[in-house]
Amino acid sequence: MIIKDIYKTTIEDETIRSQTTLGFCREWTRRVISLIRIKFPNIKVEAREVDVTPNLQHTFVRITNENEEPYLYDGVGTVKHEPYFGPENEAPKHLQNSKSDIINSYL
Repeated sequence: MIIKDIYKTTIEDETIRSQTTLGFCREWTRRVISLIRIKFPNIKVEAREVDVTPNLQHTFVRITNENEEPYLYDGVGTVKHEPYFGPENEAPKHLQNSKSDIINSYL
């Protein structure tokens, strides 16, 4: 499963690991998207955003491969929620109903 290869590649990347810190979700997402686009060019990847509290947004990655169901990858997590990597249809409630993040417009 190529999605699992993506996960392994990102957690082994030192630059991405250095950004896996609360408050750095957008920077983490930018780096993960860049790495996926370089190493897995046939995979569709986009930044997604959810409102976790009023005036506080959280950004993570949605990965799509034509032969697999979409996966969400939240490598940073939030104060109240652990990181998540798994199928979109099994995602924690706080990651559901996401929308496209502004980071997509400049990547």
